[in-house]
Amino acid sequence: MFKELLKPFAAEQITDFWAKELGLTWTWHKPIARIVKRQIEAKDTVNLWLKPNRRFLGFNAGQHINLTVQVNGVYLTRSYSLSHAPQKNGLLRITIKQEAQGKVSQYLTQQAQVGDTFEISQAFGDFSLNTKNPNLLLAAGSGITPLMSLLHTATSQTTLLYWAKTRAELSFVAELKQLKKANPLITVHYFLTQEKELLSHEHHGRISEEILTKFVPDLANCHVLACGNSGFVEQVKTLTSQASSLQVEAFTPLIPQTTDSTETVQVYLSKSQKTLSLPQGQSLLNALEEQGVYPPSGCRMGICHSCSCQKQSGTTQDLQNGDINQEPNNAVRLCVSRAQSDLVLDI
Repeated sequence: MFKELLKPFAAEQITDFWAKELGLTWTWHKPIARIVKRQIEAKDTVNLWLKPNRRFLGFNAGQHINLTVQVNGVYLTRSYSLSHAPQKNGLLRITIKQEAQGKVSQYLTQQAQVGDTFEISQAFGDFSLNTKNPNLLLAAGSGITPLMSLLHTATSQTTLLYWAKTRAELSFVAELKQLKKANPLITVHYFLTQEKELLSHEHHGRISEEILTKFVPDLANCHVLACGNSGFVEQVKTLTSQASSLQVEAFTPLIPQTTDSTETVQVYLSKSQKTLSLPQGQSLLNALEEQGVYPPSGCRMGICHSCSCQKQSGTTQDLQNGDINQEPNNAVRLCVSRAQSDLVLDI
C-alpha cells in the first residue's frame, strides 16, 4: 500500500537512480546488493559476500548473476558465478580473480569495500548436478566457482578434478576439505601445472585421456560439468564424448566459427535512427562498439542474454554453432551473432 501511495509522486527510474547513488538497497523493481563481507580467497582472488534487496528472487546452485559497477564514470556489466549454494540468510557469494585487462575485476578485487552497493540481475544459467548418476566436475582456474556452488548440494557420487597453475592459485581448499569430511560422496583431486614440488594429495599434468581413465574409470556413466577457459572446455568436449551427458561453460568466449569475410552490411538501429556500415566477419556487439554504440552486455559469450535485442529484419548467423536466423522480429544475442545481410535492430 505504501508503494502505491508514493507512486504518483516519484517516478520509478528516479527513485532507483537515487537509491543507487546514495548506497540504498530500496528500489521499485531493480535488484541491488550491498557488500557485507570481503575476504582474500587465493592469489589475486577475492570473495565478496553480497546482501541483495527483496527484488532479488533467489537462485539455484550453479547459476550466475550480472553485476554492474561504475569504473571511471562508465557503467560496466559483467557476469559472475555464485560460488556458494543458497543460504538461509540470503547472502550471495561471488569470487573474482583479478585479470590484467579486466577493468571490472580490478575494481572489485582492489577497490570495492564493505558497504558498497551494486545493481545486480536476477540469476540465470542451467548448470545442475545429476541426483542419481555419478557427477564428474572438471574445473580450470576460476572455473571452480560455479562448481563450488554445486558441490554444496551433492546427493550422489561427485568427483571434482581441479586444475591450477600453482598451489597459491587454488581456491576453496579449506572449504573443499570440510565438504569432503561432511559428505563422503565427494572426492577431490588437485592438478598443478607449474608447481615444481607436489604435496601427497596433488598431481601433475594437464587434462588428458590418461588422467580421466585413471581417476574416473566410470566416465561413461557420468554426468560431466566443466568450467574453465575456452581451450580447456574444448578439450573436455573431445575427451568426454563417451560420457552419459555433458554441460560446459567457459569464462572466456568459446572459439567462434568466424569468417574471413571483409564485406560490409548496412545495419539500421531503429530506436536511435542510425544507419551503420558493419563488417560481416565479426560479432555484432564488437562491430557496434567499434562504431561508438554500446548496447548493454554482460558475459560476452552468449550465456546471460544481456545483449539480446530484437532483430526486426535481416539474416544473422550464430558464431558458436553456425545456425542461421532469418526470422523477422526475433531475438538475437549480439555477442555471438554476425550479420549475413542488411539488418534492422531494435537499438
